[in-house]
Amino acid sequence: MILLVALIIWLLTVVLAGILPPVLRPLRGREDYSVAERRVSWWRNYLTAHATQLSAATFMGFPGLIYSIGLAITYAHYIPYMIGSCAFWLIFGVTVWRLARKYKFITPTDFLAWYYGGGPLFRIFIAIVYITTLLPYIQLQVGGAGLIFNMASNGAIPIWVGGLIAYIAVIAYLWVGGYRAITIVDTIQGVVLLSGLWAGSLAVIFGLGGGNINLLIDKVPKLMYVSGVGGYDWLFMATFAISYGAGWAFHPHMWINMYTPKSAKAQKLWSTTIYVENMIHGILLSLAAIFAAALIPGVKPDLAFLTGAMRYSEILGAWLLVGIGAAIVTTVDSQLHSIGLLISHDILERGRAYFSDRAFIWINRALLMVVAAIGYILYFIYPYPLGIIAGYAAALGLIMAPPIIAALTAQKWITKEGVVVGLVAALISTIVFSTGPLANLYRIHYAAWAIVIETLVMAIVSIFTKSKPSKEVINELISVSEIHSK
Repeated sequence: MILLVALIIWLLTVVLAGILPPVLRPLRGREDYSVAERRVSWWRNYLTAHATQLSAATFMGFPGLIYSIGLAITYAHYIPYMIGSCAFWLIFGVTVWRLARKYKFITPTDFLAWYYGGGPLFRIFIAIVYITTLLPYIQLQVGGAGLIFNMASNGAIPIWVGGLIAYIAVIAYLWVGGYRAITIVDTIQGVVLLSGLWAGSLAVIFGLGGGNINLLIDKVPKLMYVSGVGGYDWLFMATFAISYGAGWAFHPHMWINMYTPKSAKAQKLWSTTIYVENMIHGILLSLAAIFAAALIPGVKPDLAFLTGAMRYSEILGAWLLVGIGAAIVTTVDSQLHSIGLLISHDILERGRAYFSDRAFIWINRALLMVVAAIGYILYFIYPYPLGIIAGYAAALGLIMAPPIIAALTAQKWITKEGVVVGLVAALISTIVFSTGPLANLYRIHYAAWAIVIETLVMAIVSIFTKSKPSKEVINELISVSEIHSK
């Protein structure tokens, strides 16, 4: 009962925190709705970005994989995440921030269309690809929300009801406050979920397991292997790491976090902080999941970490359950918001301000309802384990890396035709090498096949096409880039 009460109190607090400030100070226009007027402090930006990144997969999907497979997942996800996603924000964040501030970018498509000189069709295509990358992620959050309500109520609340409750709460504050509401809610939620993540990990490691690593070696020795368990040999693990470590940085809901800081210093501070904290909690959460495997065998992997925390203390279990709910809500709000912007700004407006600010906001509100419904339905059509769904979300995010990295490093020979054909090749490759007889061919993860094929196709097509970035764009990028200025 205490778990359900905690969830209800938390959800009411979230809705009120998101709704009240925008009601007291209404939105000032599309800049306020889209990017909170680019005036977010570094610590709020950090908590918003980190809360957005930490999702149901953080508390349930990845711990579930570690519970089943072991340290191989740590080497394949958490360590590459430091040198992939977090490093990207740290290295390129200020460059992106400067360009966004000057040219009023509100979606990642704005940046790519600016650099490659893409017209309306190019912009629409890129937006559709971005939407494709986010749909599995939204699907994932429905399952996570449903599971925590189902668990808190001892099965009385079905998964479909729990997921629906969470989505209604998110729509309520997004409807009123847009991205400004996201920064308010996610700042509060960031504190809740990070403290729960740390407390839950430490409780399982030291409270249940006494911090005794020898216990793990004795009871679950295979989970301590770096590779070879559950099919995760070195080749598969290394290629798996490409998407699970680096794919998250290129998702549109994470990209927007580089547009919103109030200064270049704030951009550097939030990206540095997220780098350090992820390094520490990745180690703690990995150990906690393996301790859960040693001490609590036979539970559903997605619930292993939460079950371990609840064995230590019901109050801690309630805290962690709220933390999982916070992780889900703070991820899905940014994802729904991002897809709304991609459709309204990049597809309907095609990057130009055709709609009045009032019309723009109302169109995005309508899109919230539609996109949330699609993500909700997808989970029940394809109810895969959260870790598997997260893999598709990461892989589809990663396919945006070649054109983005090429742009940010001023590869003037890459053309928009190369980008388009390369992305089509990547989407096809993701399907071909993740299903059927060619799934993970030669023990190489499907995301690695997709990214290699995409890069080759993008390069070859670019050699034979002429619509290269303009000299003015190249010079502008170099002038604001910290990499080129050093």
